[in-house]
Amino acid sequence: MEISKLSKLISLDLSKNSGPLRLEKPGLQSLLQNLTRLEEIFLDGVNITSKLILPNTSSLTTLSLRYCGLYGTFPTSIFHLPKLRVLNLYGNDYLTGHLPEFQHTSPLQKLILGSTNFSGQILSLARLSQLRYLDLSYNEFDVGSMFWLWNLTSLTTLILSGIDLQGSVLSSPANKIQHATIGLSDNTTLLNFKW
Repeated sequence: MEISKLSKLISLDLSKNSGPLRLEKPGLQSLLQNLTRLEEIFLDGVNITSKLILPNTSSLTTLSLRYCGLYGTFPTSIFHLPKLRVLNLYGNDYLTGHLPEFQHTSPLQKLILGSTNFSGQILSLARLSQLRYLDLSYNEFDVGSMFWLWNLTSLTTLILSGIDLQGSVLSSPANKIQHATIGLSDNTTLLNFKW
């Protein structure tokens, strides 16, 4: 509880502890309520096992909550935090959600939603001009024709493992994405790939 009194704290990293760390009392919301200057939160592997509720986090640039046992619906307002560059939710199998309508001004550079339970349309990802790393693996997204992908000219890593790509066309127009690492493992459906 003493951590919650550090009102000038800008980085909180409780991840990768040798023993299982649990956030029960205080819960995540109580822990962060006074930490309004936080820029980075790393709680990878911390057992939060609750719905995700964040207090005022407008300064946040990095939010990493890998394997935290989160459940419920992910608040889309977090995607719109004005300074958020890195969002990592990997491995929260019971966390549901969908992508919002992103704005062209979004600073998001790294978006990792692999092994969560997100679904829906992803066309608005085309507006994320600064996006470099995208992991949508093992979700229920409607990928569609994938032409949206070629607006992401900064993209260097794309992971679509375990996603239904039936009928998708992956085609790169000249002078768009010059080189990228693309992960497509566990895709048993037919993908029309042109580079």
